[in-house]
Amino acid sequence: MFKLKVLLVFIFLDLFLFLSYFFVKIYFQPVSIVVPHHNIVAEKRLEYFHQIAQKRLVTKKIIILGPDHFSPYQIGIAYSNKEWDISNGNLQFNSLFENKLKPFLSLQNNILKNDHSIYNLLPDIKSVWPNSQIFPILIGQNYSTSKLDNLIEELKSICDYDCLLISSVDFSHYLPSALANLHDQKSIYDLSIQNLEEIPKLEVDSPQSLYVLAKYSQLKSAKNWNLFYHSNSGEMINNPDVETTSHIFGSYQKSLKKNNPPKIETYLIAKNIDAKKSLSSLGARFFYGTDFVDLNYSGKLPDNLVLSITIIDGKSTYSFFPTKTIDGATYLLRGEEKINKLIEINNANIIYGIKYY
Repeated sequence: MFKLKVLLVFIFLDLFLFLSYFFVKIYFQPVSIVVPHHNIVAEKRLEYFHQIAQKRLVTKKIIILGPDHFSPYQIGIAYSNKEWDISNGNLQFNSLFENKLKPFLSLQNNILKNDHSIYNLLPDIKSVWPNSQIFPILIGQNYSTSKLDNLIEELKSICDYDCLLISSVDFSHYLPSALANLHDQKSIYDLSIQNLEEIPKLEVDSPQSLYVLAKYSQLKSAKNWNLFYHSNSGEMINNPDVETTSHIFGSYQKSLKKNNPPKIETYLIAKNIDAKKSLSSLGARFFYGTDFVDLNYSGKLPDNLVLSITIIDGKSTYSFFPTKTIDGATYLLRGEEKINKLIEINNANIIYGIKYY
């Protein structure tokens, strides 16, 4: 009788440990991730999916959110309910979610099938989670984030432990790599603290998808941000002047430790730049996605120079962008013209104690 009792104790202990493992695995697993759809980092994206799969117990349902790149109707949210036939098989649509989500969405199969923010991810999803079902969503680029809260509440309700939310977002666009990094540092910081007021202002191709990512994770009590990888295409090809697309990979999950990321502040300073006239030259992206912008700086700064400052935990990094102004519009200099202007400014020692590169 005693031996039987001892045996039962060990059986219950093993069962307890077995169940505890699965509970802990599920409780602390990543609930949402952001990845780029820019295929220059396709290998890194596949690597990241594999890493996320190892951290999750099971993934049967995947919701993909991304920007609507091509539709003329940019103030709505669309979805597709078709099966996807891709190069390495097919992916089934998750019809169980449709009745719950379709009140917030418009069925647009043709629009989704041609948008790379969705289909660029699908072969990787098929490779890593071959039996998963997907629910793809495109958000119009002029859709107000303030209208997304009801959709997010529904996503939180239906997306259980076997469901992963993926935001498909490319970050900074059309800017030199040093300036892209300024915008990216703000994006990383605001994501890390789930700053829902600032995320809609980020310099990315879908702040709406990032807002859903951050608020959904917040509602799931997944407040711990993990940055996996950050790059941009200009640095990857070693060209500091080319227009870049930047990439950020990261996830949210629950954690016993409080998330205390380093504080990051970003500044963009220039003298006598007319922002309105420069929107078609430097472009609107130059002027947003930054904590502080002063285009009529009164200090010691030449007219034809833009200064960007990134402060991480009190340590400052400076970057300088020579410009020229034609008919009131300001343009970034590039190549040899840029180098010669930086040498000229550096020799003049206009800002004391700071070297120009």
